Parts: sequence; structure tokens; C-alpha cells
Amino acid sequence: MTTTPTTTATGAATTAATTAGTPATDPQDMGAQSTQPWYRRARRLGQTNLVEADPARLDVDFWRQQWRRTGIDGIFVNCGGIAAYYPSQIEGHKLAPGIAERDLFGEVLAAARADGLAVIARMDSNRGDEDVYRAHPEWFCVDDQQQPYRRGDKYATCVSSDYYDQFIPDVFREVIARYAPDAFADNGWAGIDRAKICYCANCVRRFGAATGRTLPVRTDWDDPDYLAWIDWNYARRTQLWEQNNAVTRGAGGPDCLWLGMLHGQIAHNAAVFQDSAALAQRTPVILLDHQRRHGDEGFEQNAEVVKRLHDVLGWDKPVFECTAFYDMGYPAFRLSSMPRAEVELWMSEGWAGGASPWWHHIGSVHEDRRQYDNAVDLFSWHSAHQDVLTERTPITSVGVVWSQPNFDLHGREDGPNTVIAPYAGLTRVLVTENIPFTPIHVDRIAHADVDVLVLPDLAVMSEAQCEAVRAFVDAGGSIIATGATSALDEHGREREDFALADLLGAHRTAAQRGSVLPPTPSIEIWDRHSYLRLEDQAHAATDEAAPEAADETAPEAAHEVRAGRHPILGGLGDTDTISFGGYLPVVTAAPGVQVLMTYVPEFPIFPPETSWMRTPRTDIPALLVHERPGGARVVYLPADLDRCAHREEQPDHARVLAGCLQWALEGRNPLRVQSPAPVNTNLYRQAGGYVLHLGNLLYTSTVPGRQAQIVPYGPIDLSVQLTTPGEQVRSVRGLVDAGDLTYTVEGDWVSFRVERLSAHEVVHIVTEAP
Repeated sequence: MTTTPTTTATGAATTAATTAGTPATDPQDMGAQSTQPWYRRARRLGQTNLVEADPARLDVDFWRQQWRRTGIDGIFVNCGGIAAYYPSQIEGHKLAPGIAERDLFGEVLAAARADGLAVIARMDSNRGDEDVYRAHPEWFCVDDQQQPYRRGDKYATCVSSDYYDQFIPDVFREVIARYAPDAFADNGWAGIDRAKICYCANCVRRFGAATGRTLPVRTDWDDPDYLAWIDWNYARRTQLWEQNNAVTRGAGGPDCLWLGMLHGQIAHNAAVFQDSAALAQRTPVILLDHQRRHGDEGFEQNAEVVKRLHDVLGWDKPVFECTAFYDMGYPAFRLSSMPRAEVELWMSEGWAGGASPWWHHIGSVHEDRRQYDNAVDLFSWHSAHQDVLTERTPITSVGVVWSQPNFDLHGREDGPNTVIAPYAGLTRVLVTENIPFTPIHVDRIAHADVDVLVLPDLAVMSEAQCEAVRAFVDAGGSIIATGATSALDEHGREREDFALADLLGAHRTAAQRGSVLPPTPSIEIWDRHSYLRLEDQAHAATDEAAPEAADETAPEAAHEVRAGRHPILGGLGDTDTISFGGYLPVVTAAPGVQVLMTYVPEFPIFPPETSWMRTPRTDIPALLVHERPGGARVVYLPADLDRCAHREEQPDHARVLAGCLQWALEGRNPLRVQSPAPVNTNLYRQAGGYVLHLGNLLYTSTVPGRQAQIVPYGPIDLSVQLTTPGEQVRSVRGLVDAGDLTYTVEGDWVSFRVERLSAHEVVHIVTEAP
């Protein structure tokens, strides 16, 4: 039985409610409480996502109490799009059930205004009911047989239609005239994904006018029409962002923003044509719809997502991240509570990346009320420590370069495996090695303030982007490049050689070994049963082929670890080979470049009597290194150990990647960590000190939404390098559990110990300038 308070249609807050059609606030008076816009004032947001049953049951007073308990500064309120939550007068804007009797949007808005909260009107403009489709079929997407695309029980709206150009802007104007919300948020605003091609009359006409081409007939990355269609769709979404903001700002004032919600995963952004880098240049704030962890990612991935968005938005602008307090696991249950441990680990990693929190519940009445207290506890802590969680910049040694065109044009239909897996493999190693890093967009390389750039299978690169990498290296920066980096131009066309061949110390050939695709687990299939041979430092590129060799795995061939092995391979111990099983484009090494690993071809796995190396040695390079005249170090890893490290989690692959990073850094890591278990670390500088986030990376469930407990561990010994010569440390304090910490200062390093890490810790180091 539900015990959550309910209310009649009159509502408990009707004394503050707006009469339908009567402006709550004049648009010109918005922001009168402060000279700063709402997105500068707000530190925490909340959202009760109204459902069709809520007009008859919403208890506004109950939610006002929850607003106060969680200390939020603004709320999202369902407004319109698929259905109106106010009595709209616009033809085609269907009212949600009960709205004719109760103006739910106006009532909640008035209550929020009475409590001093900003109000963001939530839109959902990506589909419509059948009656709307019947009245306006020209608003909706159709296939090549002119049949409408369905999304569940509804119909998919087309971004080329007047639904987006006239109907939705009319809704904005009506809502602003009546209620003057502070801003608009739009869910699903980008329309159908790229798996479906719309052949409606609007798309035929607009695509033809923009490109001079006809719509593609199928997904084909080698078809110029399909590539033009991809570009056109990206441009249309960016145009919609600008168009909607022109309407809302024109009617509601300069701070009445329209904000399309953005996804955290590059794959999801690409699927719906959201160019997050381009959109970030057009907004002072981002609403991040990245509510939970995903199947092949850990909690630490949340920090990476927020840092990646700050890279293109700026660290002086807010990223508000929506977090599901309902069970958004695999599978999802909208009305059950997410386990407290899952929420805390996910949300605290968002804070570690620079996110401002935003709680999210589905519907206004819940029989599982545990989700309410979870929000109170977490938001109360954030409110008490918000000063150390904002107004800061990251301290990093490494920049990992990312690119959405690389996902599209290099990844094609295999983007998550071809492009995202190498990136994720390297960032995971950076996390486990406690090397502070920041994602860097490929067009921002010239602004990178790091010691090492990592280019994970960054195949798609323009000449200008390649020149930015050269300038970075000429200035003394080191690079680590993997896979097909710079093999394709900005349009995805193959180059005869790497554009960065002069830096990589390697040249392309047409040959390849293995496959990018995941290997089969069957031991009967051995086409991926390959290895990598570790070479000593004397093995440099020559024009001579490698000598024939007997099976070096035989007992008589066993020997001690080679003396003089390169430091990159130092963590591998007493072995001359490691497992591979991945993909290797065959390259030739430039003279003088050191080849540290070579390829050993596949041989049978089963039956065991057949499992021996037929060709134990080749001259096919798998890992190459060299040092530039100016001191820069260059690592090129054609073998896809980064992809394999993410996909198969081979420890030796991670060790090689860690060795590459440590060698390129030459000790330039501002953080030292000794921990009995993996810990995620993110370090920031702010006025008067430093902020260090520690995140617990022990999992009790790899299934998203199912982490039911937190496993504490410790002690963790930490040292942070001070960035200002002569600055004095005045205090070191853990703001979650640790409290005041004993510390020592030696040179420019401050050292301390956290005895026990639960979900997370935030260490505040207060310093005084010399």
C-alpha cells in the first residue's frame, strides 16, 4: 500500500498557483532575485518527471519539502511536446489527461518560484500520438515505402518538418508568455537515430537543396550520398540548437536558454547526430543526460564523461548531470529505488569530473520511498561542500585525444569496438595507474596544457590537426599513438601513408594481421591465437629480415630475462612473449627507431599436441619508440593492445600500456598513490589550495544498477606536488569521512594518509601563497 502523500486535483499549493493563461512573472523580470543568470546561481537541480497519472495525484507540498531537504536551486517541470502539462491553446498540442482541470505546470512553477527556485520547462519533442499523426502526417518520419516510423506506441517526428520549425517554437512562445520559465530543457530533441533514413517530402526537398544529392538508399559508408546525409543531419541538429535558442531568448530574454539534453557516450551522441563539441560552443551550460553506468564501463567512466564535456565547454561553465534515483539498471525498473551504493559511487564520480548534481524521479508517487532519503543524504553533503566542488581547474599530465568524426568515419558500424574501445582501454590504465588525465578534443590540441598526448587509434585527422600534434612535439611534448592514427583524412579517405609518419617513425603497408573484431572464445578456432615477442634494446630497425629461429618456447631454448630490456617492458617480468590475439596493421619502421615488440603468428590451440609456435619470430613491429632531437618521446603501438585491454582485460596488455605512459611522462606525474585496491584520483587547483577526489573502484556487481554495497579499503598513502614555488600548506582535511589529516611537506610535495576509503573521499589541501 502506498503511503506517499497524495492530493486532490485542487492541490496543496493552489494558493500559489497561476491561473491558466495568466503570466506568473513578466519575462523581463526573470532573474530579478540576482544579477546572475539561473545557471550561474544554481549548484543543484531536481526533477520529478511527471507522468500521465499525476494531474490527479500530485502533492505539491510533499515535493516542496523534498526540494528543501535536498537543498536544490532549481527544478525541471514537464511542460509540452508530446503532451502539454498546461492548458495549451495551440492546435495539435495534445493535453495530458486531467490538464484541462488542473494546470500542473503552472501550479508547480508557482510553488517553485515561491521557494526561490529556478524553473526549467521540460520538453519532449521527438514523437507524437496517433491522433496527432493522423492530423499532421507531414510532421512525421517515413521509410522508403512511405510508412511511418514508430517509436513504441507513438510516431517519430521529423526534424525537417514544420513540427520543429513552427509547432515547437509556438509552444515556446506560448509558455513564455504565460509563465516565463527560466529556461527550457528538451529530451530526445534530436529525432530518430541514424539507423533509420527518413524519406518524407521535407527531407527529400531539404537534403536535395542543401547538397544537390538524392537521399541514400541504405547505410553505406562508401557512398558519397550517405556521407553527405550524415553531415547534413549533424548540421540540422546544430541549426535546431541555434534556432530554438533564438526563439526562447527572443521571447524570454537573453538567459532564457533552450538546452537540448546531451548524452555522455560518444556512440549515443553520434547515433542521434549530436556534435557535442560544436554544441558546447553555442551554450553557457550543459545538461548531461548520463544517468547510470553502462555494461562495459565502470563508475570511473562518469568522471571521464564530465571532464570530456568540460574540455569543450570550458571549466568556468557548469555541467549539470542527471542521475537516476530509480532503478535504471539492466533491466530498468522505473518505480523502484536504485541501490544507495550504486547511486553514491556513480554520482561521486560525476563530482570528481566537475558535474553539478541533479536528482531524477519518475512520477510523483512511489511505494518504494528509499530513493527520497538517498537523494537527501547525497545532496546535503554536496551543499555543505559546494565551494570546493566548483570554481577550479584540473591538474593533469596527460591528454587523451577524442574525436566524433573518428567514431563516424573510422568506426562506421563498429564504432564502439573500433574507436571507443582503444580510448577506454587507455583511460582505464590511466585511472589504475593514478595518472591524472583530461580528454582533449582533436581541434583543441593546440590548447593542451599537458606533458603527454595520447592518440588512441585516431585514424581520422585533418592536416591542420596533424600540424597541431607536430607543434606539440616540437615544443617538447611527448606522444603515444596507436593503431591507424592519421591514416585517414578528415573525410575518412585513406592516405597512402600516415600523415604523421615522420613523427611515428613508421610507414603503412597494405598488409595486416588478425582482426579488429572480438575473438571467439572457442579453442577450436585459433586464427587469433597470436603472441608478441619482447625484444631487447639492441633490436633497432634495419633493412635485414629477422633470422629463422627454432621454437623458442621449447625447454632447451629457455633463458633468463634479457639484460637491457627497455623500461616500457620492465613490468612484464620473466617472459619473452605475451599473449596478443588482436589486430596489427603491418608497418615498416624508420631507421634508428627501436622496435620493442614483434609479432608471432597464430598457431593451433587444440588439441594440445599441436599447440606450438610454427614461426616463433618475425620482423613485424608491434611497438616502436624513439626520442626526438628536442627531447620529446614518441611511442607508436600498431598492435591494438589498447582495444584488447578494454575488451579482454589482459593484464599484460595493461602493463605494456602503463609502461608506455610512464616512459613518455619521465616522472612528470603530480600525484603519487599507494593503495591496496584500485582507486580513481582526480586532482584540481583552486584559489587557496588543491582538491583531490578519491573514488572506490571495488565492485560487488558488474551489472549496472546492482551495486548493493560498498567495500571499504585502506590505508591509502598519497603525495601531491605543489604547483607554486614557496607556497605553504596550512591544512589537509578529508571532507567525507577522514577529517583532519596529518601531513608532511618535503620540497614541493605534501604527503598524507587516508586510513579508510568508503564510497569516495574529497581531500582539501589549504595553502597560502609565499
